[in-house]
Amino acid sequence: WFNQASETVSRHGAFFGDDIGASMDAGGATTTSFLNNVMGVVFVSDDVGPKIGNQTAPVVTSTGNDPSFVTLYIAYGGCLVINDFDELDANGAEPVMTHRFNQPGSSPDVSAGWEWYREAGTPDGTNDIFTNVFPYDLQFVRSSLNAPDNGVSARAKLLGEIFASWGKTVGGPAIGADVPSKLVVSQNYPNPFNPSTTIDFALPAKERVTVKVYDLKGALVTTLLDAVLPAGPQSIIWNGKDAHGAAVGSGVYLYKVQTQDTAVVKKMVLIK
Repeated sequence: WFNQASETVSRHGAFFGDDIGASMDAGGATTTSFLNNVMGVVFVSDDVGPKIGNQTAPVVTSTGNDPSFVTLYIAYGGCLVINDFDELDANGAEPVMTHRFNQPGSSPDVSAGWEWYREAGTPDGTNDIFTNVFPYDLQFVRSSLNAPDNGVSARAKLLGEIFASWGKTVGGPAIGADVPSKLVVSQNYPNPFNPSTTIDFALPAKERVTVKVYDLKGALVTTLLDAVLPAGPQSIIWNGKDAHGAAVGSGVYLYKVQTQDTAVVKKMVLIK
């Protein structure tokens, strides 16, 4: 359908998957051709980890090649032996790298997202083709890092930016802005972690909320948040440091998310 010259509508596709390149490259000539000639990428490796310092939850940033993409987020990979991300490259000169993994050191950019726009040559652009490829599942896009969530998840922001890159506007209620009936606190991720971890929670109404970290003796380590936030999904990152900015040691810690009426406590493990 993407390559049918007889089509008279523009076509758009966003493809996500931890093993999207490996599985399609191994699927035979048809799927490899789709990967190369429709999605616009080639499979390089089934594990990008060694090129990004073996991070399990790397930060993904925009390359600036498409101004539609501005959100920084975490691609949560989980345990190294369970989950990893493919390394992909452009198939030719036309596809553009839109996202890259943040990696330690001065290594070259390692792609975390590609886009390919093909003009059909029709004056009104009715037969143009747009594709975007990301080497991780959409469900693992977590935690906007450079802007307040305002009740909108990182994956919802990314989807909105993809639509914007296609020249489409997104209307209606924000995707991912579900408001729960009571305080909901998720398990931190990654867990175990080093050096940082993310805590997601959702508020039933606009209210003051605190997020605090304690050691197993009950001593306060640091206060991550003390603010009035809107209803809906929220997140906060702990960088493994105490209230004075000193790195804490390995061990089990407690995080407590508290509103006026409810408090939820969960465990997390820091490993160095």
